[in-house]
Amino acid sequence: IGDEPVHGSTTIMPRIDELGDGPSLYPSEIAEAVRDAELWGEGDLQLVGRHLPWGALHFRPEALGHFGGAGPLDDAGTDFAIKLIRGAWRHVGVTAVGVERMLRQLPELLDHVARLTKDGVIGGDQLNAADLQIGANLRSLLIVEDLSPLLEQDGIADYARRVFPEWPGRVPAGAFPAGWVPTR
Repeated sequence: IGDEPVHGSTTIMPRIDELGDGPSLYPSEIAEAVRDAELWGEGDLQLVGRHLPWGALHFRPEALGHFGGAGPLDDAGTDFAIKLIRGAWRHVGVTAVGVERMLRQLPELLDHVARLTKDGVIGGDQLNAADLQIGANLRSLLIVEDLSPLLEQDGIADYARRVFPEWPGRVPAGAFPAGWVPTR
């Protein structure tokens, strides 16, 4: 902003809030709870939101074509996608062991989202900083159709679609190995 570098969502959101003239991203009556939820979303949930889509794409590399608005990739495109996905795994630090562990943890994380909604911290009429952080991570998980049954519970998928109606990409069901995706 001007000559001042502002990096990272948990730094950007308060700065936008300071400069904005609209409703606060940290409503005074729940500001502390919103900050706590925003930090949780930026930590625990964001890690899962980054790793699970890349993990699913490892098993379904042809699905990368959906991210560009096309259908599944052809054989040459799939070869390219495999190289890209391997690079993303290295860059983000994805491992199969980590993906399986995060899948096991996902129900607990989604239960926390449901509690935040029930407590009125997220999901209100006016979006706040926690909605934007948590909603983005949930929306990235919705592209992985294996996760749909988990996310459709407690209105979580509807919430994510409300916060971010448009989101490119689709990884068809059947990406993760049998038995990896838990139930809630």
